[in-house]
Amino acid sequence: MNNFNNFFNTKEIKRFYSPTKIFFGKDSRKLLFDLCQDRKILLVVTKSFSKDPLIKNLRKANPELTLLEIHGEPNTNFIDEKLKKIPNNIDCIVAIGGGSAIDSAKAIYAKKIFGIYKQLGYGKTKNVEPIVNRSKITFIALPTSAGSGSEVSRYYLIFDSKTKEKTVSRSWSICPEYAILDPYFLYNAPKKVLILGAFDAFVHLFETCICRYEQSILNDMLILEGIPKILKAMNKILKSHNLDENDLINLQLAATLGGISLSNVRTGLMHDMGEALSATTNLNHPETLFVFFESIMNYYNNSLFDKKKILLNKLKQENIKLVSLEKLGIFWKKILEKEHLISSIKEKLPIAKIDKKFILTKTLADKVLLSKESPVGLRKKDIINLINKSFKRFDY
Repeated sequence: MNNFNNFFNTKEIKRFYSPTKIFFGKDSRKLLFDLCQDRKILLVVTKSFSKDPLIKNLRKANPELTLLEIHGEPNTNFIDEKLKKIPNNIDCIVAIGGGSAIDSAKAIYAKKIFGIYKQLGYGKTKNVEPIVNRSKITFIALPTSAGSGSEVSRYYLIFDSKTKEKTVSRSWSICPEYAILDPYFLYNAPKKVLILGAFDAFVHLFETCICRYEQSILNDMLILEGIPKILKAMNKILKSHNLDENDLINLQLAATLGGISLSNVRTGLMHDMGEALSATTNLNHPETLFVFFESIMNYYNNSLFDKKKILLNKLKQENIKLVSLEKLGIFWKKILEKEHLISSIKEKLPIAKIDKKFILTKTLADKVLLSKESPVGLRKKDIINLINKSFKRFDY
């Protein structure tokens, strides 16, 4: 039998796992000081938050703390350079920031416990084991956004400076030991940031919902809890209402549920196409997903009968009046249009080097999706059609 990292759900046998201990709620960030007490800390923080009072107080309480600021997406050159300067005796890694900061911390953590961090869990490193007799390092994540779910996910993405492509790594061993979800950092977040994060989390939950074999009843519980939380908050934005503290906590929870779900199942067609597009554009991850979102939702609308019925019935129970996947696609389109996010995508696409053949090749390379997990049949001509329709929606 494969080790647990490489076991995937089948029709007969399911597995579900999440090693992260989660705290959530107003002022939960204060628990960080207890968790870090008397530790030699490496603090990995998004640069824009590095002057925040929380960071200042954490540094004051831990004079030996090593600070690593993250600006932009992590790349191998940056990680390799910083690894040379990190003290060997750190016993606690704290990541405060968005997905980029947490993924950077995961790469450093992986290097400390495995001796490697590039494409961990794939190819030659598929069955890699932690270094014997390594010193224990506590890993804590405090997300400042609500989207990627990286604070609980077993995956991380690093841009390879040589190949110029994002590389994915995975291991249950690199999940943070603790995740702290505090709405503190979201109070002043621009609506655009909240919307894109919520959309990212929604796609994680939706795509893990519609897998054929890897989905399980435990994942469905997370999905049916997370999706309504996101849509209720987005409906308030659509009606020009302000999000309150409870809405922000719910968005964080939904993103975390998405991170757990995608770790146990898998994402699908939107992610395959979106990640291929991201290699050639300066669009961020949620924007690349949205390029293909509406076309794929329309393609799914006349299928997914059981899953669609369960999801739409749950939304009805929650008084969310969306009666089809097509309506769900229109709902998100209205939200992004309201904050001028669609026009932003349209502006970025013409200056990008869009390679439709590359997107097609990357999608066709996902044999598991095409042969097993896709909820509908996907032939080459179907994928070509979806790619062309998607770009046409953005006048490209």
